[in-house]
Amino acid sequence: MAGGPLRDVQHLHAETAFERALERGGLPADTDPGFLPEMISGSLPFHWLMLGHPLDDEFLERVADFVLRGAQAGPAGGAVGA
Repeated sequence: MAGGPLRDVQHLHAETAFERALERGGLPADTDPGFLPEMISGSLPFHWLMLGHPLDDEFLERVADFVLRGAQAGPAGGAVGA
């Protein structure tokens, strides 16, 4: 992982949380726990830096819910139009 020690630790903690969700059966078995933090964190700088909107609790909850619902839907191969 590139990006420095702090970013690496943050990503590792997020990945671990998703791995635990996999173990509990909260996400499909084929979920990539390393990919989910990337999907969540990618929207944050865009929302804040590019659009100038605050990173408030409402936005963060919407992003987390959206990504988790997508992960629960399963692999992209089952997407509409596939």
